[in-house]
Amino acid sequence: MYKNTLSDNQNDYIAKVESQRSPDISQICESAATRGRTDITAKSMEHAVELFLEELEFPICSGFSANFKIFIVSIHIN
Repeated sequence: MYKNTLSDNQNDYIAKVESQRSPDISQICESAATRGRTDITAKSMEHAVELFLEELEFPICSGFSANFKIFIVSIHIN
């Protein structure tokens, strides 16, 4: 955490990201495996995520949205 120089509050801090590049599926799975957040290998998790995303295409392409804990996947055509 870093001091928030835009605030007068002495207890105001902000977070700064280490990199501007977004992690890909492989990097996220590797991170989870490295931190011990899974009982499967990073490669197995990556394969499962790829299968999940392929399956997700069916309801999305049929006009449905998919609701997840932190985001919603949907298609909007303008």
